[in-house]
Amino acid sequence: MEGMTKLIIDLEKLEYISSAGLRVLVGLRRKIGDRQNMAIKNAQPPVMEVFELTGLTKYLI
Repeated sequence: MEGMTKLIIDLEKLEYISSAGLRVLVGLRRKIGDRQNMAIKNAQPPVMEVFELTGLTKYLI
């Protein structure tokens, strides 16, 4: 991840996210640091619901 200035994660085809997937996203967010340098886009309604239920919308999106 050295030299990377922005990470955009497109979840368009993701219909389900497990706790392992959530851990990966949280880990990436922690490594990147500044919230402006990571974006999640095109999350499907079931995935958004998981983000909302876990409180990660404020942290990841």
